[in-house]
Amino acid sequence: MTDILRWKDLTPEDQSLLLRAQDVARNAYAPYSGFTVGAAVRAKDGRIYIGANLENASYGLGICAEVSAITAANSDGNFHLDAIAVFGRGMSPSTSIGPVTTPCGRCRQLIHEASDVSGCDILVISANSDLSEIHVAKISQLLPDAFGPANLSQVTNTSRKSNRSSAGE
Repeated sequence: MTDILRWKDLTPEDQSLLLRAQDVARNAYAPYSGFTVGAAVRAKDGRIYIGANLENASYGLGICAEVSAITAANSDGNFHLDAIAVFGRGMSPSTSIGPVTTPCGRCRQLIHEASDVSGCDILVISANSDLSEIHVAKISQLLPDAFGPANLSQVTNTSRKSNRSSAGE
């Protein structure tokens, strides 16, 4: 179940994460949908990684903000995450304030995988564009019974973690 919170109910760390997501949404490239999304992911060590959506004229080749932020963390060798904030808004005045923007199914799957590797049920903080409505849930609540490494007989959590550890983590 998703908790609906107000800004003042968030911890200062979660407020900061959400503000980073809001800020990076300004860098989104969204000329086709007109809907910008920013994401900020927090690693267990406190480092923050950001990402914005990036659309493409062929539509299907776009990249979600959540994917961008998680990829930035992974590229830095830091796939041990504990929270992600998602912020979205339309670029036209008629869509500038809308409902809470939550991760799509693909992004939920990627967050779940990061959660599995991190050994942490990642906190997902999603907000509407004026931050008046904020939804907070664990990824296990947003994607129950998820498919992950444990479902694959040739890949397990243990092998994934030990491969990452031997790579310098």
